[in-house]
Amino acid sequence: MRCGQCGGKLGLIVHRYWDLRFCRRACKRSYLEHVERDSERLRRWFAYLAPGHSESQARRRAPRKIDPSMEDQFLKESAAWSE
Repeated sequence: MRCGQCGGKLGLIVHRYWDLRFCRRACKRSYLEHVERDSERLRRWFAYLAPGHSESQARRRAPRKIDPSMEDQFLKESAAWSE
């Protein structure tokens, strides 16, 4: 039998997580950190794709329409500044 993280030989003391066996506590901790990082990445990805998520709503939101009267006022003011 070999360690599930580093592939080292298993000794008398074996650290377990589900069906996996690890030669050292550090190997088990490293494996669990790796699994947690991957799980967090998947959670963020699926949350981003979820229809109720704020970023996904921002992607789907139509661009704001500019009020024509405000646009005319802006053009008049910018013309006055350039003179």
